[in-house]
Amino acid sequence: DEYEDYLASKGVVGLADIAGRAGSSPTKARVAGTVKSVDRRMSANGNRYAFVELSDSTGALEVMVYSDELEQIGDRLVPGADMLLEVEASAENGGFRVRVNELRPLEPKPVAAPAGMRIYFNLEAVPSSVKSLLERERAHGVRGNLGTVLFRPLAKGVPAEAELEIPGEYLIGRKIRQAIASLSGVVKVESY
Repeated sequence: DEYEDYLASKGVVGLADIAGRAGSSPTKARVAGTVKSVDRRMSANGNRYAFVELSDSTGALEVMVYSDELEQIGDRLVPGADMLLEVEASAENGGFRVRVNELRPLEPKPVAAPAGMRIYFNLEAVPSSVKSLLERERAHGVRGNLGTVLFRPLAKGVPAEAELEIPGEYLIGRKIRQAIASLSGVVKVESY
């Protein structure tokens, strides 16, 4: 699965692999999973902790989360939440125990950004208008993905295969694409 490959590239191991890693000395690992249940408790000396059951495509695992991590994660530790954990596994009483050292919400897999944008136009002034717009947006700190801007003229007498490129990379976001599409003479804007 593509998402599992993404997690593996971040050093995440499957929950089922943790048991095999637990030895006589604690072993650290990074895991990710969906919270199935949270059983919050209070120790005899008043410290909060929780048993959290997680699952992923390899299996399920119960981990222990202590007060510091519970306080940091707050109310985001709920069933259905996708979490990224730094854990420490160790053998204990014929089984194993997993303690959470760090816990945070799992960021969604980034979506590949377009490499650039192609602008089809039928008025000669469009490339300079677009370049001015892009430079003005960059000066105002508008954020987007860096990419290349290509122009495809659709005017009579201009070869259909001609492409013009503005040198450099420009910020290409939804707002900028919409602004360019609204310029006079722009026929179509597409990402590539």
